Amino acid sequence: MSPRAALALAVLGLLPAAGANAASFGRFQHGGRATGQAGAFVARADDPAAVGYNPAAIARSSGVGLLAGLDFEAPTDRWSSATGAAKAEHQIQFPPALYLTWRRPEARLALGLGLDSPLWQLVDWQTFDFPGRYVARRGDQRLLELHPVAAWRLTEGWSVGGGLRWVRGSLGFGDARVATAPGAADPLEYEVDRLAEATADGLGWDLGAHYESSRWGFGAVWKSAVEIEGSGDLNYLIRDPGALPADVLAAESARLAPGSSRLSEELPARLAAGVWWAAGERLKLELDAELARWSAADAPVATDEPGKLGPGFEIGRRAGRDDTVSVRAGAEIVLSPAWSLGAGVAYEPSPVTASAIDPGAPRGDAWVYAAGAGWSVGWLRFDLGWSYHDLSDQPALAQEADPAVEGSYSGHSQVWSVSASWRW
Repeated sequence: MSPRAALALAVLGLLPAAGANAASFGRFQHGGRATGQAGAFVARADDPAAVGYNPAAIARSSGVGLLAGLDFEAPTDRWSSATGAAKAEHQIQFPPALYLTWRRPEARLALGLGLDSPLWQLVDWQTFDFPGRYVARRGDQRLLELHPVAAWRLTEGWSVGGGLRWVRGSLGFGDARVATAPGAADPLEYEVDRLAEATADGLGWDLGAHYESSRWGFGAVWKSAVEIEGSGDLNYLIRDPGALPADVLAAESARLAPGSSRLSEELPARLAAGVWWAAGERLKLELDAELARWSAADAPVATDEPGKLGPGFEIGRRAGRDDTVSVRAGAEIVLSPAWSLGAGVAYEPSPVTASAIDPGAPRGDAWVYAAGAGWSVGWLRFDLGWSYHDLSDQPALAQEADPAVEGSYSGHSQVWSVSASWRW
């Protein structure tokens, strides 16, 4: 059997069965090599991206390792109901990844530092008459994680490691409200966009274990929950200013002067474990699973100044999320000393249900299909990974002004990841 045929059969054999729940709200792929294998990298973790996947694995590195990468993500989100359809604005995202490891030859202690994104999502329904705008029109969570780690080599095969996770970035939430202004005869109704934005941060930690032999290996990582909160601005925008008389517009604009907001989000605790094995001299296969404790995480919260437009942002409807179990399978085949190919597939469950989903995070179940290639020359390696996230239709309730209208969200996303790594 040719190496390419073996790779194809291995990936098909690792396809997991669909479960009752189904895309994880968070990023699980970092670096071109791991992205090309659908993020199945917890057990191998044999390049500097181990800082993010399994810090215990850096104890098997030697010398200095550096990986720098950038992702290009192009998501599409759609809403469909009996009243019509809408599409969120196409927002290309560019989350970075940077990892540094160091271990003296023969030393048991290894140190590492990582910078990547645990959550990077921007959803903006720009359509003026989007029917779900009163629930949410915009959701923004763009977070970076600074991750110093240390690892200790216990035996020839076993190592342990862990570190701190400082998460910082921007949170945002927007919706629309109907406001009333005094008119010459009757009160005048008009719509206002509300946008709350804040710079927020939080602190967490992780612990990992790693085992490796010549034919197989094991890895496991526990990541604590991270509460992220911060204060920021609250802005109001009258959606159709031409519909109001000039004097009313001036008075309402003054009343709706910018204010302040406080936003919070919680990244759930996660437990990931995986096993890899050598199916031949050149072919390695890996199977990972990850439990995300969404049911124990606090729902996102945004508050504004009371009195201007009634109550503050009410997004507690996202409460009641379910725990998820993701399954990821990857394969890598070495074609020559310079070239390698990767492929993978993953099943990423969504934590939201029909009653908990909203337009600010309209993601349903996802199948992820990935492929990648690597090229090495001396101490330098380049990797290109691609993954396609196919989001299943997610039923949704109470998204429109008429709560009896039922609809569904759907979409897809493509991620291109490029990275370069050095060892010396």
